[in-house]
Amino acid sequence: MRRPELNPALDASPRPDHAAPAHPRLIGGSRLSGKASSGVFITTGRFSSGAREFAGSIPTRIILIDGERLATLMIRFGVGVQVRQTVNIVEIDEDFFE
Repeated sequence: MRRPELNPALDASPRPDHAAPAHPRLIGGSRLSGKASSGVFITTGRFSSGAREFAGSIPTRIILIDGERLATLMIRFGVGVQVRQTVNIVEIDEDFFE
């Protein structure tokens, strides 16, 4: 099997806090074979500007979920997290005293 050509815009960034999909043909290959109309790439880091530009420039809908968004989604849907402490914030009900 022939290795897919790499797009410099999606090559992994040398900075560990910036990640990018390394094989854009995985996106295009799925689209071209008719098996997928969209794709999702998830990283615990951040996507490079080149990766975001590439994802926005192709006709296939690509969703990029970076670490910050991933953490937000995990908390929102209770996936892989536990509630350690719940804090109740109260205020005076002025109608009660009338």
